Amino acid sequence: MSTLATIDVTIPGNVEQIHLVASWLGKLRDDLWKAKDLLSNNKNLAFSKLKGELADAIHDYYADMEKTCENTYNRTKTANEIIHAFADQLSSRKSDMADHLETAKADKLKTDGDIIYYPDPVSKPGDFPKMGQRLRKSPGTMQIAPMKTSRRKFEILIRSTDELRRLING
Repeated sequence: MSTLATIDVTIPGNVEQIHLVASWLGKLRDDLWKAKDLLSNNKNLAFSKLKGELADAIHDYYADMEKTCENTYNRTKTANEIIHAFADQLSSRKSDMADHLETAKADKLKTDGDIIYYPDPVSKPGDFPKMGQRLRKSPGTMQIAPMKTSRRKFEILIRSTDELRRLING
Protein backbone atom coordinates (compact mmCIF):
# COMPACT_ATOMS: atom_id res chain seq x y z
CA MET A 1 0.00 0.00 0.00
CA SER A 2 1.04 3.54 -0.64
CA THR A 3 2.21 5.51 2.35
CA LEU A 4 1.55 8.83 0.60
CA ALA A 5 -1.83 9.65 2.05
CA THR A 6 -5.24 8.46 3.10
CA ILE A 7 -8.73 9.87 2.92
CA ASP A 8 -10.68 9.95 6.16
CA VAL A 9 -14.39 10.10 5.35
CA THR A 10 -15.41 10.60 8.98
CA ILE A 11 -17.53 13.68 9.57
CA PRO A 12 -18.15 14.22 13.28
CA GLY A 13 -21.48 15.39 14.58
CA ASN A 14 -24.81 13.90 15.56
CA VAL A 15 -27.53 15.07 13.18
CA GLU A 16 -30.38 14.00 15.48
CA GLN A 17 -28.97 15.88 18.47
CA ILE A 18 -28.50 19.02 16.39
CA HIS A 19 -32.12 18.80 15.22
CA LEU A 20 -33.16 18.35 18.89
CA VAL A 21 -31.35 21.58 19.80
CA ALA A 22 -33.06 23.38 16.93
CA SER A 23 -36.44 21.98 18.00
CA TRP A 24 -35.84 23.17 21.58
CA LEU A 25 -35.08 26.63 20.17
CA GLY A 26 -38.28 26.41 18.12
CA LYS A 27 -40.30 25.77 21.29
CA LEU A 28 -38.52 28.64 23.04
CA ARG A 29 -39.30 30.85 20.05
CA ASP A 30 -43.00 29.95 20.25
CA ASP A 31 -43.04 30.58 24.02
CA LEU A 32 -41.43 33.99 23.49
CA TRP A 33 -44.17 34.93 21.03
CA LYS A 34 -46.85 33.87 23.53
CA ALA A 35 -45.10 35.87 26.26
CA LYS A 36 -44.97 38.92 23.99
CA ASP A 37 -48.73 38.59 23.37
CA LEU A 38 -49.43 38.25 27.12
CA LEU A 39 -47.30 41.28 27.88
CA SER A 40 -49.06 43.27 25.19
CA ASN A 41 -52.48 42.29 26.55
CA ASN A 42 -51.45 43.12 30.15
CA LYS A 43 -49.98 46.44 29.04
CA ASN A 44 -53.20 47.40 27.28
CA LEU A 45 -55.35 46.19 30.18
CA ALA A 46 -53.28 48.07 32.76
CA PHE A 47 -53.28 51.21 30.64
CA SER A 48 -57.05 51.09 30.25
CA LYS A 49 -57.69 50.58 34.01
CA LEU A 50 -55.00 52.81 35.50
CA LYS A 51 -54.29 56.51 35.11
CA GLY A 52 -51.43 58.83 35.83
CA GLU A 53 -47.75 58.14 36.49
CA LEU A 54 -48.34 54.54 37.60
CA ALA A 55 -50.14 53.78 34.33
CA ASP A 56 -47.33 55.39 32.34
CA ALA A 57 -44.66 53.48 34.28
CA ILE A 58 -46.44 50.13 33.85
CA HIS A 59 -47.06 50.86 30.18
CA ASP A 60 -43.37 51.69 29.59
CA TYR A 61 -42.22 48.63 31.56
CA TYR A 62 -44.51 46.28 29.63
CA ALA A 63 -43.55 47.93 26.32
CA ASP A 64 -39.84 47.32 27.05
CA MET A 65 -40.52 43.69 28.01
CA GLU A 66 -42.69 43.20 24.92
CA LYS A 67 -39.97 44.63 22.67
CA THR A 68 -37.33 42.42 24.33
CA CYS A 69 -39.49 39.32 23.79
CA GLU A 70 -40.03 40.22 20.15
CA ASN A 71 -36.30 40.83 19.54
CA THR A 72 -35.40 37.59 21.29
CA TYR A 73 -38.12 35.80 19.30
CA ASN A 74 -36.60 37.05 16.02
CA ARG A 75 -33.07 36.01 17.01
CA THR A 76 -34.30 32.62 18.19
CA LYS A 77 -36.25 32.13 14.96
CA THR A 78 -33.13 32.85 12.89
CA ALA A 79 -30.96 30.59 15.06
CA ASN A 80 -33.53 27.80 14.78
CA GLU A 81 -33.52 28.00 10.97
CA ILE A 82 -29.72 28.13 10.78
CA ILE A 83 -29.26 25.16 13.12
CA HIS A 84 -31.82 23.05 11.23
CA ALA A 85 -30.09 23.95 7.93
CA PHE A 86 -26.71 23.02 9.45
CA ALA A 87 -28.08 19.64 10.55
CA ASP A 88 -29.48 19.04 7.06
CA GLN A 89 -26.12 19.91 5.46
CA LEU A 90 -24.28 17.70 7.94
CA SER A 91 -26.60 14.81 7.09
CA SER A 92 -26.06 15.37 3.38
CA ARG A 93 -22.26 15.48 3.72
CA LYS A 94 -22.25 12.33 5.88
CA SER A 95 -24.30 10.58 3.20
CA ASP A 96 -21.91 11.77 0.47
CA MET A 97 -18.91 10.45 2.39
CA ALA A 98 -20.63 7.11 3.02
CA ASP A 99 -21.23 6.89 -0.76
CA HIS A 100 -17.53 7.64 -1.40
CA LEU A 101 -16.55 4.89 1.01
CA GLU A 102 -18.88 2.39 -0.70
CA THR A 103 -17.52 3.39 -4.11
CA ALA A 104 -13.95 2.87 -2.87
CA LYS A 105 -14.88 -0.57 -1.55
CA ALA A 106 -16.65 -1.46 -4.82
CA ASP A 107 -13.55 -0.35 -6.74
CA LYS A 108 -11.48 -2.63 -4.49
CA LEU A 109 -9.45 0.11 -2.83
CA LYS A 110 -8.08 -0.79 0.57
CA THR A 111 -10.22 0.63 3.38
CA ASP A 112 -10.03 0.44 7.14
CA GLY A 113 -13.17 1.67 8.87
CA ASP A 114 -13.72 5.20 7.55
CA ILE A 115 -10.23 5.44 6.01
CA ILE A 116 -9.64 5.02 2.27
CA TYR A 117 -6.05 4.32 1.24
CA TYR A 118 -4.70 5.72 -1.99
CA PRO A 119 -3.85 2.96 -4.47
CA ASP A 120 -0.25 2.06 -5.21
CA PRO A 121 1.19 3.98 -8.16
CA VAL A 122 1.21 2.06 -11.44
CA SER A 123 4.29 1.64 -13.55
CA LYS A 124 4.83 3.47 -16.84
CA PRO A 125 3.22 1.47 -19.64
CA GLY A 126 6.25 1.80 -21.92
CA ASP A 127 7.35 3.76 -24.96
CA PHE A 128 5.48 4.20 -28.25
CA PRO A 129 6.39 1.71 -30.97
CA LYS A 130 9.25 2.82 -33.23
CA MET A 131 7.01 3.74 -36.21
CA GLY A 132 3.87 4.42 -34.16
CA GLN A 133 1.60 7.41 -34.54
CA ARG A 134 0.37 9.62 -31.75
CA LEU A 135 -3.07 11.12 -31.44
CA ARG A 136 -3.02 14.87 -31.03
CA LYS A 137 -6.11 16.80 -29.96
CA SER A 138 -6.85 20.18 -31.37
CA PRO A 139 -9.95 22.23 -30.49
CA GLY A 140 -13.05 20.44 -31.76
CA THR A 141 -11.26 17.75 -33.81
CA MET A 142 -9.06 14.73 -33.46
CA GLN A 143 -6.08 14.67 -35.81
CA ILE A 144 -3.43 12.08 -36.47
CA ALA A 145 0.03 13.59 -36.57
CA PRO A 146 2.61 11.61 -38.57
CA MET A 147 5.86 10.69 -36.94
CA LYS A 148 7.77 9.44 -40.03
CA THR A 149 5.38 9.46 -43.01
CA SER A 150 5.75 11.32 -46.23
CA ARG A 151 3.84 14.53 -46.88
CA ARG A 152 1.86 12.85 -49.69
CA LYS A 153 0.67 9.99 -47.47
CA PHE A 154 -0.36 12.48 -44.81
CA GLU A 155 -2.38 14.54 -47.30
CA ILE A 156 -4.15 11.39 -48.55
CA LEU A 157 -4.98 10.48 -44.98
CA ILE A 158 -6.40 13.96 -44.27
CA ARG A 159 -8.54 13.88 -47.48
CA SER A 160 -9.81 10.43 -46.57
CA THR A 161 -10.67 11.62 -43.09
CA ASP A 162 -12.51 14.66 -44.47
CA GLU A 163 -14.46 12.47 -46.93
CA LEU A 164 -15.35 10.07 -44.14
CA ARG A 165 -16.64 12.97 -42.01
CA ARG A 166 -18.81 14.21 -44.89
CA LEU A 167 -20.27 10.72 -45.34
CA ILE A 168 -20.99 10.35 -41.64
CA ASN A 169 -22.44 13.83 -41.18
CA GLY A 170 -24.54 13.61 -44.35
